Amino acid sequence: MQDWWQATFPQGRQSITITDANGYPVSMAYGEKGTGKPLILVHGIGSWSYGWRYNIDQLSQYFRVIAFDAKGNGFSDKPVYPDKPGHQAIELARIIPAFCDEPALVVAESLGA
Repeated sequence: MQDWWQATFPQGRQSITITDANGYPVSMAYGEKGTGKPLILVHGIGSWSYGWRYNIDQLSQYFRVIAFDAKGNGFSDKPVYPDKPGHQAIELARIIPAFCDEPALVVAESLGA
């Protein structure tokens, strides 16, 4: 049986390393599907990209969908040091240009927004 990453994304689960808000490298898990304008899906606190599983196929018909697990969630690194206030916004600002060379659409839910 395939895991949801393999079943949902053509290349399965991938990873990208960014510098987090504390200045440390952190590996983030993500999946990508579709072509066109980039659409980044941001999950809420205490969740992970799996929460978007019912939306990815439909959205990928119109966009290049990128669903990632934020630091500390899902299959991304879970550092043991404390985070700076507002770290999520800083890290999202680093994730977008790591994936995209053009402006991206961002859809977020809950405290991920």
